[in-house]
Amino acid sequence: MHKVVIPAFFLLLLVILACSESEETITPAAVTNTPDYIPEEIEYDIGEKWKFTYYESGTEFGFNTYQVVRKGTPAGKTVYTFDSQLKLESSSSCKPTKFDTTYRLDSYGTPIRFDMSGRIGTG
Repeated sequence: MHKVVIPAFFLLLLVILACSESEETITPAAVTNTPDYIPEEIEYDIGEKWKFTYYESGTEFGFNTYQVVRKGTPAGKTVYTFDSQLKLESSSSCKPTKFDTTYRLDSYGTPIRFDMSGRIGTG
Protein backbone atom coordinates (compact mmCIF):
# COMPACT_ATOMS: atom_id res chain seq x y z
CA MET A 1 0.00 0.00 0.00
CA HIS A 2 1.36 3.42 -0.92
CA LYS A 3 2.24 5.64 2.03
CA VAL A 4 -0.08 8.54 1.13
CA VAL A 5 -3.28 6.58 0.57
CA ILE A 6 -4.99 7.73 3.78
CA PRO A 7 -4.61 11.50 3.33
CA ALA A 8 -5.26 11.21 -0.40
CA PHE A 9 -8.63 9.61 0.33
CA PHE A 10 -9.89 12.72 2.14
CA LEU A 11 -8.94 15.09 -0.67
CA LEU A 12 -10.33 12.71 -3.29
CA LEU A 13 -13.75 13.32 -1.77
CA LEU A 14 -13.27 17.06 -2.32
CA VAL A 15 -12.30 16.50 -5.95
CA ILE A 16 -15.46 14.43 -6.42
CA LEU A 17 -17.54 17.24 -4.93
CA ALA A 18 -15.87 19.92 -7.03
CA CYS A 19 -16.18 17.94 -10.25
CA SER A 20 -19.69 16.62 -9.79
CA GLU A 21 -22.70 18.17 -11.50
CA SER A 22 -24.98 16.08 -9.34
CA GLU A 23 -26.75 17.59 -6.36
CA GLU A 24 -26.87 14.27 -4.52
CA THR A 25 -24.86 13.69 -1.35
CA ILE A 26 -21.59 11.83 -1.82
CA THR A 27 -20.52 9.58 1.02
CA PRO A 28 -17.48 7.30 1.34
CA ALA A 29 -18.03 3.57 1.04
CA ALA A 30 -18.32 1.62 4.26
CA VAL A 31 -15.04 0.21 5.53
CA THR A 32 -15.15 -3.20 7.11
CA ASN A 33 -12.81 -4.26 9.85
CA THR A 34 -10.91 -7.37 8.79
CA PRO A 35 -9.72 -9.10 11.98
CA ASP A 36 -7.03 -11.13 10.18
CA TYR A 37 -5.35 -8.01 8.80
CA ILE A 38 -2.41 -6.71 10.81
CA PRO A 39 -1.22 -3.33 9.49
CA GLU A 40 2.46 -2.59 9.06
CA GLU A 41 4.02 0.51 10.54
CA ILE A 42 4.87 3.22 8.03
CA GLU A 43 7.94 5.41 8.42
CA TYR A 44 8.04 8.91 6.92
CA ASP A 45 10.86 11.44 6.82
CA ILE A 46 10.26 15.12 7.52
CA GLY A 47 10.28 16.93 4.19
CA GLU A 48 8.94 14.00 2.11
CA LYS A 49 6.60 15.44 -0.50
CA TRP A 50 4.13 14.10 -3.06
CA LYS A 51 2.31 15.88 -5.86
CA PHE A 52 -0.70 14.55 -7.75
CA THR A 53 -1.65 16.38 -10.93
CA TYR A 54 -5.14 16.45 -12.47
CA TYR A 55 -5.61 16.51 -16.25
CA GLU A 56 -8.55 16.95 -18.57
CA SER A 57 -8.04 16.05 -22.23
CA GLY A 58 -4.27 16.24 -21.74
CA THR A 59 -4.35 19.70 -20.13
CA GLU A 60 -3.39 20.14 -16.48
CA PHE A 61 -6.12 21.85 -14.46
CA GLY A 62 -5.05 21.23 -10.89
CA PHE A 63 -2.84 19.58 -8.32
CA ASN A 64 -2.79 18.17 -4.81
CA THR A 65 0.42 18.24 -2.75
CA TYR A 66 1.28 16.56 0.55
CA GLN A 67 4.35 17.15 2.69
CA VAL A 68 5.48 15.66 6.00
CA VAL A 69 6.15 18.68 8.20
CA ARG A 70 6.46 17.21 11.69
CA LYS A 71 7.12 13.93 13.50
CA GLY A 72 6.45 13.54 17.20
CA THR A 73 6.05 10.83 19.82
CA PRO A 74 3.38 11.94 22.29
CA ALA A 75 2.75 9.22 24.88
CA GLY A 76 5.26 6.99 23.10
CA LYS A 77 3.19 6.79 19.91
CA THR A 78 4.67 8.11 16.63
CA VAL A 79 2.49 10.82 15.03
CA TYR A 80 3.15 12.46 11.66
CA THR A 81 1.78 15.84 10.57
CA PHE A 82 1.15 16.47 6.87
CA ASP A 83 0.31 19.75 5.15
CA SER A 84 -1.71 19.45 1.97
CA GLN A 85 -2.91 21.86 -0.70
CA LEU A 86 -5.56 21.09 -3.30
CA LYS A 87 -6.05 23.55 -6.13
CA LEU A 88 -8.30 23.02 -9.16
CA GLU A 89 -8.79 25.61 -11.87
CA SER A 90 -12.20 26.02 -13.43
CA SER A 91 -12.64 23.51 -16.25
CA SER A 92 -15.48 21.91 -18.15
CA SER A 93 -15.43 19.18 -15.47
CA CYS A 94 -14.77 21.08 -12.25
CA LYS A 95 -15.54 24.22 -10.35
CA PRO A 96 -12.54 26.27 -9.13
CA THR A 97 -11.49 24.74 -5.82
CA LYS A 98 -8.86 25.45 -3.19
CA PHE A 99 -8.33 23.61 0.12
CA ASP A 100 -5.51 23.72 2.65
CA THR A 101 -5.45 20.78 5.04
CA THR A 102 -3.31 19.58 7.93
CA TYR A 103 -3.46 15.88 8.79
CA ARG A 104 -2.15 13.99 11.79
CA LEU A 105 -1.69 10.25 11.30
CA ASP A 106 -0.17 7.59 13.49
CA SER A 107 2.56 5.28 12.19
CA TYR A 108 -0.09 2.81 10.96
CA GLY A 109 -1.78 5.45 8.78
CA THR A 110 -4.72 5.85 11.15
CA PRO A 111 -6.12 9.40 11.04
CA ILE A 112 -5.95 11.15 14.41
CA ARG A 113 -7.05 14.63 13.38
CA PHE A 114 -7.38 16.90 10.39
CA ASP A 115 -8.03 20.63 10.01
CA MET A 116 -9.30 21.91 6.68
CA SER A 117 -10.25 25.21 5.15
CA GLY A 118 -11.17 26.01 1.60
CA ARG A 119 -13.74 26.80 -1.03
CA ILE A 120 -15.45 25.06 -3.91
CA GLY A 121 -16.68 27.11 -6.83
CA THR A 122 -15.27 30.50 -5.84
CA GLY A 123 -12.15 30.84 -7.95
